[in-house]
Amino acid sequence: MASRKGLFGTNGIRGLVNLDLNNEFITKVTKAIATFIGPEKSLIIGQDTRISGDMVKMNVISVLLSSGINVYDAGIVPTPALQFASKNLGYFGIMITASHNPPEYNGIKCIDYDGTELDELKENIIEDIYFENKIKNLDWKSIGSYNRIENINRNYIEGVLNLIDRNSIKNSNLKVLVDCSNGPSYLTSPFLLKKLNVRYTTINCNPDGYFSGHNPEPKEENLQELMKFTKGNYDLGVAHDGDADRVVFVDENGNFIPGDKILALITKHILKNNKGYIVLPVSASQAVEEVAIKEEGKVVYTRVGAPIIARKMIELNAVFGGEDNGGLIFPEMQYCRDGAMGMAKILEIISKHKKSISDLISELPEYYVKKGSVSVNREDMISIMDTIKSSVKGDRVLDIDGIKVYDGDSWVLIRPSGTEPIIRIYSESKDRKSSENLFRKYKEVVESISKEKQLQTKNK
Repeated sequence: MASRKGLFGTNGIRGLVNLDLNNEFITKVTKAIATFIGPEKSLIIGQDTRISGDMVKMNVISVLLSSGINVYDAGIVPTPALQFASKNLGYFGIMITASHNPPEYNGIKCIDYDGTELDELKENIIEDIYFENKIKNLDWKSIGSYNRIENINRNYIEGVLNLIDRNSIKNSNLKVLVDCSNGPSYLTSPFLLKKLNVRYTTINCNPDGYFSGHNPEPKEENLQELMKFTKGNYDLGVAHDGDADRVVFVDENGNFIPGDKILALITKHILKNNKGYIVLPVSASQAVEEVAIKEEGKVVYTRVGAPIIARKMIELNAVFGGEDNGGLIFPEMQYCRDGAMGMAKILEIISKHKKSISDLISELPEYYVKKGSVSVNREDMISIMDTIKSSVKGDRVLDIDGIKVYDGDSWVLIRPSGTEPIIRIYSESKDRKSSENLFRKYKEVVESISKEKQLQTKNK
């Protein structure tokens, strides 16, 4: 999801600190947000562990106060903890975070009064205020109040505990290694594990705005330490991203578990007792749909982006949804990605089935996924996609987000990036070679069309 004029990206406003995200920009964009909210309202604000967090947050708070908004400062919190508080208090929220981005980035994420990420329509209104300079200023008597607010993290974890089978986990004698990625989950995940009587060890569980342990993107290549130490020593390895709204897992053999496998496993578990809709991005593996159909559920696909998935879940009263990057959405908790809830749910599944995580994963359908991208000229992206759309053929073609072409039990998705001048290509099949061949075929198609567009531009 991205706003109409590009001020908001897929998940809020992000930029390089003191370059894109400088004080002048922070001031103006916060004034636009404050004008949208209006004076005499209450707002809760939190931050992750980045070294620029205090600088950005204090700037934002100053502008909010000058705009007549009463600010409640939650300090360092995971994004879902702030969203949980926002929902329960009925306050607008702002999270200062750049999620999984490197330490030189930071961002401003707006949270609606119900705890969901702000939708595109409201982001577009803020953009109009920003670009058309419709900002409202107040007199000195209208300044808002500043307050510290405590127990946000504790209340969030208590919320998680109220929604899982605590006794089953407590009696399972599980051992867990948790990697907090030097982010705010250091305040919540160990506390949750302790409450569940899980024996745990932590790594990168100190707040470090430089993310010295590893890049805060919880991908396999960044989690080698977690994989190494989990192998043979723990029942499960767990890792969060930089703001703890995502969670990924490593099995007892030290193998990284792909996100689609986790989506399928949770889908299977939830649908056993609670039939309904599962909402996924169009890029998700067919394995999830195969599991859902077997369990008498139904999958609905959306454009890529957690806020879009969450909105569709609300519309359908869905029982589960999420992304293959560790972004898991449990409607009984809240309509947003939730790292702590995701960790607790996997622990619940392991303890209830009395099986290892690797055994549970081995029972799922096997698909082979290939992912990559092609660099293109930004100005050619739309015409490249139009050319592909007019020429592709398959058993079924979806254009929800890019172009997804089905061919038997195989599919390929070609979609333009919302943030970079690249076109992403995903392929999947039950046969590894078929997936690789499909990927190669469409990569060559995109490269050929891109070169043709570049030649046309050059000859003009």
